[in-house]
Amino acid sequence: MEGYNRGISSLVDTEGEHHTYTHETLIVDEHRHLKMVVYFAAGE
Repeated sequence: MEGYNRGISSLVDTEGEHHTYTHETLIVDEHRHLKMVVYFAAGE
């Protein structure tokens, strides 16, 4: 199992505007299936 994952996410706020974020998913504890996802605002 790989220890991290990277990608791009897009969210829509209540006004209908799209916001793009990059994210990394880190495995904290493989046996307990605990993951931590960290989001970073993507550059415009």
